[in-house]
Amino acid sequence: MQKEVQEEATLKRYKEQEKIQLEYKLAKHLSQITEINLIAKELHRDISFSMKLLYNYISGAELQLFGHEKSMKTKIQVEVNNKETNTQSYWSISKFTNRYFIIKDLLEQFYEGVKLPENNTPEDPFWDPPEAHLIGQGFLCLESLGYLLDNPAELHLVGDKGTVGILNVQKVILLFYFMIGECLSS
Repeated sequence: MQKEVQEEATLKRYKEQEKIQLEYKLAKHLSQITEINLIAKELHRDISFSMKLLYNYISGAELQLFGHEKSMKTKIQVEVNNKETNTQSYWSISKFTNRYFIIKDLLEQFYEGVKLPENNTPEDPFWDPPEAHLIGQGFLCLESLGYLLDNPAELHLVGDKGTVGILNVQKVILLFYFMIGECLSS
């Protein structure tokens, strides 16, 4: 009983520390995001930046394996909504910080009258090539495979904005039988 209370208190302290760290990071980078949005307007770019929090969605088995410390980390990313190319990408905080200074240098060049790089090219610090990113998750139980059963399933893919799609899955069991004598004689 006392051990459970002690574990619960430790978990509560851990959550409070994580919340304080998260609030600090958000406050630090939110001002930079506001500044970059203003710079984008100044440079006549139709691009907006915003913060996005990503949460780990894990199963109960993973929770037992990795514990609460690993499972409950919240990750901050910067959402880049490029209306010029009609794309959306996500930058890590380190990538955003790197681009932040490059974009500030670009603004100085703009004021000095230096020719800026073409929009939406690899030299443009606002642009990223299109890349795949996670929009949702679905969980499939594979227990039926242990009983050698085919089990069609309909998975609801869930993301930050609710259900983002449905995936129809058919598990097919393939069995290979080898005879020991044939394997040895070959």
